[in-house]
Amino acid sequence: MPRFLAALCALLLVAAAPPALACGWGGENEGDDDDEAIVIGADGKPVVEAAADPAALTDLGNLQRGNSELAAAVRSYRQAAEQGHAPAQNNLATMYEQGLGLPRDDAQAVVWFRRAAEAGFAPAQHSLAMMLREGRGAERDAGQAARWLRRAAAGGHHAAFVDLGALYWAGEGVAKDPVEALACWTVAGEAGAAAAAEPRRRALAALTRAQISAAKERARVLRTTE
Repeated sequence: MPRFLAALCALLLVAAAPPALACGWGGENEGDDDDEAIVIGADGKPVVEAAADPAALTDLGNLQRGNSELAAAVRSYRQAAEQGHAPAQNNLATMYEQGLGLPRDDAQAVVWFRRAAEAGFAPAQHSLAMMLREGRGAERDAGQAARWLRRAAAGGHHAAFVDLGALYWAGEGVAKDPVEALACWTVAGEAGAAAAAEPRRRALAALTRAQISAAKERARVLRTTE
């Protein structure tokens, strides 16, 4: 089955920016363990046996979503999510968040992102953090947003460093720390997160040489503790 990388979430640093959407689809990244779980029937269409494992259902949901069979994708994701499969929980949350195949419901998106986040699925941790930061589907809580961003970043989800840096730069939910912000943006940029480029450029222009040097050292530490 064709595989592709999910796009990284872009950070918009202005208050009037539209809300950030979910940070990725489960079952489509190289690190997922559910490769080639779909069974193809005699008619050439994908099928899943009644007792199929949740990875197969998630793969099926991804295929259905790719074919614009959104209601069917929701059913597949839900069946897998109810079995506790974190990538499916993340995907079901994203369907709720974006109103794909069912009415948009930010509160339900938070429920399912949280379940996947608590299971350690880093993209869901990032998405949950952004919803908490923006007060979508739950009470606004920048402190909890920072906590989940740290966990996502520590799990290797480098896009989370972009948003974590924004919190440190603004002192939102954390103590204001421009050195930590620059370190976060440095790690994200080195990992290929394009959204880190502009805030990093601005930070480099605003900070002193001593602060920049400290940020470089802090970035080195962050890389070794991911």
